[in-house]
Amino acid sequence: MSEPTPTSAAATVAVTVTPYLTVDGAAAAIDFYVAAFGAVEHHRLVGDDGRIGHAEIAIGNSRIALADEYPDYGAIGPLRLGGSATKFTLEVADADAVFARALALGATQVRPVDDQFYGFRQGMLQDPWGHQWSIGSPIAGFGDDQYAANAAEQGFRHEAPAAAAANDDHQVKHHDRGDLYYWTLPTADLARAQAFFGALLGWRFASPEAGHADNVSAPPGGLNTDSSEPRLWFVVDDIQAAVARGRE
Repeated sequence: MSEPTPTSAAATVAVTVTPYLTVDGAAAAIDFYVAAFGAVEHHRLVGDDGRIGHAEIAIGNSRIALADEYPDYGAIGPLRLGGSATKFTLEVADADAVFARALALGATQVRPVDDQFYGFRQGMLQDPWGHQWSIGSPIAGFGDDQYAANAAEQGFRHEAPAAAAANDDHQVKHHDRGDLYYWTLPTADLARAQAFFGALLGWRFASPEAGHADNVSAPPGGLNTDSSEPRLWFVVDDIQAAVARGRE
């Protein structure tokens, strides 16, 4: 199993956490994540024995790395370990549809999709390699006050550290309906675009493969090699209703 290493002379500090999955059958797992969750494969490293030593996919704006099992290196999947202590949460436009599609592709239901007290319509499933995923969609109109009230009914007290109120992460902000949430500019040459915008505007990138500009805010954005046009993401209360209105 191989780990990616920085290749830039002036490495920057990433502001993201990338999950690294170990699976017994990485190629099939990639196919599943593409078909079930709409993942996009970035690349894979295939060894002489056919095993994938490292691969990267993207689901929405989140990057996930994965590899086949390499017991000699302590890389063992949850099925062989008897389970995993880590679970993943995937926010989608239609939880019921994505959940049903994943089950049809071989996932196992852990908890059916239902309206949850914390403001999501959500269910949990286990993929064929033992990793568990909570698939959910936000419930329209659900606010912080209702979240705290519902939590109290469930026996929880809502607390927020004082530091949270003074969070200085400039890429984290409150979003209202109609806000521009994220954007990307197209480029056929990521390295050249990184160098250009880095010199012109001071944009910083976590790695030579990263399109996201770490130090851009209000709103954050970056570069995209998979599109020939600029892309814009906006905040809406109900994505299905917004799409329907847009098609009228």
